[in-house]
Amino acid sequence: IPARTSDQSLPLMQRRCDVYENAWKSFAGHGDKESFDILFEGMYARYCRLAMLLLGNREDAEDVVQEVFLNLWKSRESFEYMPGVESYLYRAVKNRCLNRIRDRKGTEDLSAAEGLESRYGLESLSESEIRKVVDDALGRLPEKCRTVFILSRFANKSNRAIAGETSLSEKSVEAYITRALKSLRAAFDKF
Repeated sequence: IPARTSDQSLPLMQRRCDVYENAWKSFAGHGDKESFDILFEGMYARYCRLAMLLLGNREDAEDVVQEVFLNLWKSRESFEYMPGVESYLYRAVKNRCLNRIRDRKGTEDLSAAEGLESRYGLESLSESEIRKVVDDALGRLPEKCRTVFILSRFANKSNRAIAGETSLSEKSVEAYITRALKSLRAAFDKF
């Protein structure tokens, strides 16, 4: 077995992390546009997927991630380097999503989203792993429950709108959402 002699022999994910961390250092120290572009182009889609998972709405997810990167760019002159670009961006996006959920629907949904993230350490899973777990869990739900949850989280509809659309009471809609969230929590228990 040949010895590893270059960066090429490192796993792709490790090389990618090193590129982002180096760009992060350069950006933090100098507000370098090229470094910022590397971060934005390489990480924007990843954090949009995370925001989409938490918010259930593509436009809101993109807005949140754009706001995070815009604020990062605006603070480039005073920004100080701290190791862990992925952790920093993860926390920034997650917190903005939680703020958006709080503003949009109230503390019940906020605590559910925070509970999923902290309880299951979602930052340790890749987006594709998270997506697969969510898709599998939703696929196991009864059709009405799945429909209500998708309307709530992915179509961004209020409980009242969902109740009107599905001929359910608002309490039934809440119960279905709670059931779906419990199913998601149980699916993440395996990790």
